[in-house]
Amino acid sequence: KPHAAVWKVMHGLFVLYLLFLVFLLCQETADARMVLKFLAPDLGVELPERAYGEDCRIYTPEDPASKFRVLRDTVFDEFFVGHILGWYGKAIALRNLPLLWAYSISFELMELTFQHWLKNFNECWWDSWVLDVALCNFVGISLGMMTVRFFEGTTYDWMGTKNAKGLTKKMRQGLQLFTPATWDSYIWNPTSSPLRFLQCAFVVILCLVFELNAFFLKYVLWIPPPHLLNHIRLALWFGIANIATREYYVFITSKEGMHLTKMGANAWLAIAGALIEIIVVLKHGRGMFEVPWPRHVLWFWGVFVTVTTGWLVRWHLRSKSAVKPKKQ
Repeated sequence: KPHAAVWKVMHGLFVLYLLFLVFLLCQETADARMVLKFLAPDLGVELPERAYGEDCRIYTPEDPASKFRVLRDTVFDEFFVGHILGWYGKAIALRNLPLLWAYSISFELMELTFQHWLKNFNECWWDSWVLDVALCNFVGISLGMMTVRFFEGTTYDWMGTKNAKGLTKKMRQGLQLFTPATWDSYIWNPTSSPLRFLQCAFVVILCLVFELNAFFLKYVLWIPPPHLLNHIRLALWFGIANIATREYYVFITSKEGMHLTKMGANAWLAIAGALIEIIVVLKHGRGMFEVPWPRHVLWFWGVFVTVTTGWLVRWHLRSKSAVKPKKQ
């Protein structure tokens, strides 16, 4: 973990963000958009909807600019590098390959689930599963896990700058305040028990909520994707996510048990932030999501929830019978 001052600053900034969300929640939709326009005069204009899956051809021989125009535009899209950096940050926070890949694949399913409401979720199959999952997500996750393994078990000196001689050494020791003092690996072990599986699933679900909120907030409040406000939100969430993940991990792996352990304030803060973002979307998005759910989406999630619930119940019953003491 970095210096305690860094965590306190991040905690305070996220509390301010939470209060700002509550303020937006108390406004009418038009007024909420005007508040954002006051902060950034270029806002307050309805956004054009962009669908990425209108033309899924890889080879376009008739295009004078490029015979691979669609592929080129997708690869050189403004979000391509940001996608890799985003998954690098998520790997730093979660530090577990199974959870990261469950998160990665689940988000692509979320895009398929909500593409009838958000057109920019309508992507070509090769964009979703090849460029996003197999390339960007893989690179970001791999680099993030390499960073985790590099820092794991390493201890840094936080003595400060008073004992350093020379400007260069003072600056280097000053910067060390923002580097990890210790770096712990997370052993989530989701297959150890049904309870641990649900605890890990909760982390993935919360991450998906954070991810989806980014798109829905942009849509209902008319904030363009590359706008500075989106970057500020991502930075705040990245900061609080690292603290919250650590606190939640300690909470579920405590030797005293969950019933005797308190979950940290930052973990509760992250949960509150995700929930309030949902409420903001629900209030200011009234009338914007009236397209009915596609039947195949309802069938898929209905079957998935049913099968998963049955599997967990069976797992729980088998685990319970396995620990029963044998009769003498």
